Amino acid sequence: MKASLVLVLMLPVTEGFLFGTKADSKKFVATPEINKLMTSYQGKKLDIRLVVGDPKDESSPDLALQQFEVELLTADALEYQRQNENASKGSERLASKAGTTTKRGMKSPVVALPGANGPFPRTSSGAKALKVLREPSFVGMDGLQHAHLERGCWELIWRKGDIAGNLICGFQLTEEIQRNENGASLPAGCRIYLSFLMWTDDRLKEHRDVTETAERKANELLQEKLDEVEKMEQSVMPWDKAMHFRRALTAHEKHLLYHDQHKYCLSMTPGDGDLITLQPGLSIMKKGNVWMKDDTSHGDEHKFIGVARVKPSTALAP
Repeated sequence: MKASLVLVLMLPVTEGFLFGTKADSKKFVATPEINKLMTSYQGKKLDIRLVVGDPKDESSPDLALQQFEVELLTADALEYQRQNENASKGSERLASKAGTTTKRGMKSPVVALPGANGPFPRTSSGAKALKVLREPSFVGMDGLQHAHLERGCWELIWRKGDIAGNLICGFQLTEEIQRNENGASLPAGCRIYLSFLMWTDDRLKEHRDVTETAERKANELLQEKLDEVEKMEQSVMPWDKAMHFRRALTAHEKHLLYHDQHKYCLSMTPGDGDLITLQPGLSIMKKGNVWMKDDTSHGDEHKFIGVARVKPSTALAP
């Protein structure tokens, strides 16, 4: 009987964003639980710290933005925005009669999102409303300053079959910000995206089980290879040596496959200290990525510019 080897391949969560790619999106759909998961986000407040810079230039000081607070809502982003636009216009008319001015509400439209506005919209929850409770602050050339963000929205991308989802927040920067003349900067008008991996307890347990199984099989096959090598060295007859050599080689090839699977799964497995519980059964990674799209430049490239971190105390606030 011919032996067979079956490996469970874990799909990686994308680190980049795709917009407008022509592809067959019908076969890419969201996990069936996405609507149920969305109810868990209503009213969640996240306190985020960003560190951005040029990954290729370590000599350039990074730009740290902190005390950035947002509230996630499950209302449709465009509908929520239209309601705020109408309310803002009414307030402006009243303020105009009183001889004062008011700040306009959310501008239209919201920024494009990699899921809802990308090649695979069926993997996304759709663009949802977001409130900026406190704009991020940073120390610039003029002391303590604030980064002004608008057109904010968010989405949950969780493709069917993937081990984890992606929470994406998008904004547009209204004014250029810079730490100092030689430090990192962000241009006015650029779009900024934050991405955090999301895990359910069931998916995380399943992934950890696969990781442990791969490690156990890799160790068993390594020992099997060593045993066959020892038998080969002790054999006197040439055909016995050849038989044990073939068995050792087969065990070695299988060991490499399970070893690579374990290594990959381990790199994707968060520790308990890497997660924040949003609610029982649902967690978010403390550390995420920051991406930028500069609409003033040519091309559709989304550039990785830094990391984002969520503070546990604020993330757990009601």
